[in-house]
Amino acid sequence: MLYNYLYFKAKDDKQMLKIIAENGAEIELNCEQSNNAPRGNGYVTSSKVKTLALVDDEKIQKLQELAQKVTPTWRLEQMYREANDTINDSEPSMKNMGTYMKLVNQDIIKEESDVISEAGFIPKDVFKYTAIIARKYYQDEFNKI
Repeated sequence: MLYNYLYFKAKDDKQMLKIIAENGAEIELNCEQSNNAPRGNGYVTSSKVKTLALVDDEKIQKLQELAQKVTPTWRLEQMYREANDTINDSEPSMKNMGTYMKLVNQDIIKEESDVISEAGFIPKDVFKYTAIIARKYYQDEFNKI
């Protein structure tokens, strides 16, 4: 015998389950909220609408400019050579990108912490934008091979 079921909310905001048999018989059940409730077609949940925070274009612009300032080409080149050990004639590999990114971030913290704090940010704020610059540099250098 085939059964169809449908979750719905009753007028008193109770979650209900309606089971409809092949022969047309209907059963309505009151469902308690639980994490293991079966979900199927027609499942209704109450959702809370979250409002998104406004994007501060000025702040993003400042962070991008700061990222450009703290990631000069010479720093990226130096960390590329160090991560891939090109000084000892090792072959560069994409597997070393994680090491490279870590070295870039460590060097920025070591050398540019004062510049970042003077701008009113913390290193974590800038790393999102420096990562984009550093990743692009690494991929460009790797593709030259």
